[in-house]
Amino acid sequence: MNFRFSAALALFVLASAPAAIAAGEPDTLPPPVMRVSKAPPRIETAPAGGDQAVAAAIPVSVEIERNGTLVWAGVLRVGSPYGNASFNQSKSDYAEPCQGALSNRTSAQSNERLNFTIRSLRGEPVEQFQISLDLTWRADACDGGTSSVGLRRTVVLKPEGKVREEGEGGVVVTLTRSK
Repeated sequence: MNFRFSAALALFVLASAPAAIAAGEPDTLPPPVMRVSKAPPRIETAPAGGDQAVAAAIPVSVEIERNGTLVWAGVLRVGSPYGNASFNQSKSDYAEPCQGALSNRTSAQSNERLNFTIRSLRGEPVEQFQISLDLTWRADACDGGTSSVGLRRTVVLKPEGKVREEGEGGVVVTLTRSK
């Protein structure tokens, strides 16, 4: 039934109701129109461990060192499978004045950048990860110039496991997985 027809029918019933009641014919009135809404849709969740279950994130502790000095340490939660997590850090500041420097700089400048990404790869259970590290630092603050190192590896990191990867420039990445 379309809206125009429903509205016209309702107006007709309302208009004829007083005449029918006045004529003493209350039994001839049609029953009132009732709208019934449909029941809300039922939402069911898949049981834990089922095919549709969503895998939990995997916490991985990360330590990044350069020449024995800790650059960054923290926990990254990696999605599974094909999930990734990353950490980016940048620092730029001025330090002590330069003395006897070859350049016209009056004070040392420190520029440091760290980009680290860990990505889970396909597999059940998830034990293979790809890591990517880019680390840049000022080689000599007064005379300019930067040094940088990159590290890209695929590693196997099992639950309760630990992996240590060494790269150029004294860079070491240690990954520890709790579950």
